[in-house]
Amino acid sequence: MPGVNDCDLLMYLRAARSMAAFAGMCDGGSTEDGCVAASRDDTTLNALNTLHESNYDAGKALQRLVKKPVPKLIEKC
Repeated sequence: MPGVNDCDLLMYLRAARSMAAFAGMCDGGSTEDGCVAASRDDTTLNALNTLHESNYDAGKALQRLVKKPVPKLIEKC
């Protein structure tokens, strides 16, 4: 059973989406690019996979997401 309660999970996912949105706006992207990156299912799946790989430690998972907030599938070409 994962050690993350529902409230913490929602906060973690919001933080992950915020990081993806910021990454989407960087490198010359627009606000719209950031919103698209944050709303993609791939972003949520990446965040959940990272949480699992971090043994459900949200702090460790967020540190990993800071380095790579956007999964490869939706990075800009």
